[in-house]
Amino acid sequence: FGVGIATAASFAAVFAFTFAAVQPAIGAAADLFGKARLMTICLALLGVANILGALSTSFPMLFVTRILAGIGSGGVFPVALSLTSDLVGPDKRQLAIGRTLAGSMTGNLLGATASGLIGDLLGWRGVLAVLGGLVIIVALAVAAGFRGAALNRPPRTS
Repeated sequence: FGVGIATAASFAAVFAFTFAAVQPAIGAAADLFGKARLMTICLALLGVANILGALSTSFPMLFVTRILAGIGSGGVFPVALSLTSDLVGPDKRQLAIGRTLAGSMTGNLLGATASGLIGDLLGWRGVLAVLGGLVIIVALAVAAGFRGAALNRPPRTS
């Protein structure tokens, strides 16, 4: 879009800032609207934001899509940890949370590598489009997987 390096750097910074800033509010929203529902909404928002980013026609439009992607992505991680805690009994909860954390970091590493490869082939728009499409598929799978599931809070251990 013909912007300077400092302006382009704000592209990554706004995503990271929004990702971090929304996490405290997401916990309250998950309790209010339901964790599985909020997970699906956050994933859908992330997917749509990335697809819109790939289609953006200006830097301001791209910037807004990164804010939306940060909101969606920022909601996924805390809700995933909370769902993990709800779905696994106290005796295996720490192992499950550890696996969730390891899966998240592995996904970040593989995603960065895949983004580089896709970027070489399809450019930055291709990276956002492929990511958006994959996340939409995951959102649909999560929605189907939790459909009708009764998520009960496990008993407190302390």
